[in-house]
Amino acid sequence: MTTMYERVEANCWREEAKQLGLKALKSFWEAPLSELAEQCNGAGAAGYGWIVPDTMYGLPITAAAYNHDWAYYKGRTKKDRLRADWCFLYNMIKTIKRNPSRFWGIDRFRRMRACSYYRAVKRFGWIAFYVNRKPNKAS
Repeated sequence: MTTMYERVEANCWREEAKQLGLKALKSFWEAPLSELAEQCNGAGAAGYGWIVPDTMYGLPITAAAYNHDWAYYKGRTKKDRLRADWCFLYNMIKTIKRNPSRFWGIDRFRRMRACSYYRAVKRFGWIAFYVNRKPNKAS
């Protein structure tokens, strides 16, 4: 069960993803807000988000993280997981390019952090993708 606040927050991040032109599964755009809010928690594993910030030097990447969470929720195969991870990197880089920093060098650090996040999901994402899976409808 999700709260109204969680549904509004999910809608805000979905709208931001749309405005930025991020890549996403068709079901991400069509999902009910309650399901989206229940399955997506931003950067980091559910319950451990405080370890992984949703920002990169002041730039929020939550829209890309929500998209990645949704792709993991809907994915079933290793190919789905690899596609979700690549799409996560693509969306983070696109977010950085669409929101350039006023300060010299910050975007380089943001891209480096995006690559670190990508390496982390590539190395440890199988835990969230395969373990504790709940059956759901195919996308």
